[in-house]
Amino acid sequence: MAVFASSSRRVLLGAATALLCCAGVSSAGVAAAGAASTAPGHWTVLDAGKATSVEAGTPTLWIDPSHHAWILWLSKLSSSTTTYKLAKVAANGTVTTKATDIFAGGDWTSLSNTPTLLPAGAVPQVVFSGGLGSTGPYANGCVVTASGSTSPWTLGTGSLAGTCVNPIGVSAESKTGVLATAFPGGWATGHGVIYHIGVSAAIPASEADGQLAIANGTAYKASMVNDLAGTGDFSIAYAQEFSTPASGDGFYVKDVTSGSGLVKAPGSGTTSINDLPVFGNVAVTNTNTHAGVYLAYCSNTSTCKVQLWKVGAAKAVTVPGSSGAFDLAVAPGPAGRLWISWYNEQSNKLFVVRTNPSETKFGPVKSYATGCFEHGLIGLAGVGGRLDIALQCVNNGNALVQEQVTQSLVPLHVGLSATSVTNTAKHTLTVSVTDVGTPVKGAKVVVAGHKATTNAKGKATITLPKGAKAGSYQVSAAATDYVTGTAGLSIKS
Repeated sequence: MAVFASSSRRVLLGAATALLCCAGVSSAGVAAAGAASTAPGHWTVLDAGKATSVEAGTPTLWIDPSHHAWILWLSKLSSSTTTYKLAKVAANGTVTTKATDIFAGGDWTSLSNTPTLLPAGAVPQVVFSGGLGSTGPYANGCVVTASGSTSPWTLGTGSLAGTCVNPIGVSAESKTGVLATAFPGGWATGHGVIYHIGVSAAIPASEADGQLAIANGTAYKASMVNDLAGTGDFSIAYAQEFSTPASGDGFYVKDVTSGSGLVKAPGSGTTSINDLPVFGNVAVTNTNTHAGVYLAYCSNTSTCKVQLWKVGAAKAVTVPGSSGAFDLAVAPGPAGRLWISWYNEQSNKLFVVRTNPSETKFGPVKSYATGCFEHGLIGLAGVGGRLDIALQCVNNGNALVQEQVTQSLVPLHVGLSATSVTNTAKHTLTVSVTDVGTPVKGAKVVVAGHKATTNAKGKATITLPKGAKAGSYQVSAAATDYVTGTAGLSIKS
């Protein structure tokens, strides 16, 4: 199986590679590899690529307890070796670990282009498939794991698949640490989806894989998601094509833990599938506070408009400003909100929006120029009001595939119990710090030289003494993973 094997409506399961070429113009606004990227929308190049390198895969991210983002992507080193590279980005956007080969030169002849980073305690683990050597447990393309904080990462001794055909899929983890993966079955094993819940002690897995059969079509892409804040069930989301009749094409989701019914995403169809990039993922996620699984997908129209669907709902909602979307991704945000991002190949901009906690409304859409000219593939991970965005695309200036990273940040809102006070008596000022109405704990509040920290309700009190100097002051509130917020205060005599 080839390094970038993928089941595809354009290429049958086999040696599919992406031809990423063409000329472009200079890529302004993109920092050099390893440089700091402290401003939202300012891209840092993590891997500049090589003239001989053909890379095609969606980067994957995980944010650790210290709020560092770990970013992992596929990298072809030569015509016969490939690896996963990893970089780390601090909360302030600084690249703290430059691109590192996680296998430290013990590189693979093939690797899946859709690895998944998941937590393994305080360090990440990657779930992937590939071929290492001609004999031994890692030679046959089984779904396995590797974990670590420094290179080389330690390979797991078990597997998440009994079917070892270099499967291409996306994995998930339950709240109790159970891993699961799902991938299209391919032509050899039928046209459905294969899945496996739990890590077997053997490679390949000694336990049988689950089978989600498709009688009237073919699974093109598949992802696994867990309803972490709800039932704890695993669900498979997949794209179906080549259906008979053609009206069967579209996106589907099935709870494979409970075995409950298969549901089709409203309004999805053949064009929805055609708008999914060959090397993109099915965009599915959970929330961090309430039950539900959410799918983002293209409308079944000539121009893609991103649809956001709570699985099981009668209707999806259209994401504002998303006309012309190419690749898209979705990730959990704070207080049950969701982040949604998409890349537009016409404008070569990346767009980001965040929902309200009930996922029925949207905040302002932000757009960031990329310095790319095609093939933007997106990986997301968020914490607080911060979203880390990894992007693989073809650079405008040198036509090389690059890995880039930026952040999108939400500003804090600062509310005051009074915006004007007198200095003729002592005054207690209550400062409320929120993320669009959600209290932010631990924010550092400063006014007129006085400091305080917000409590769990997002409130802090500051006592202004009698005789405080009259004038206009700025009350500021700062917190990790947010843009500092301010409010004006007048002290009068």
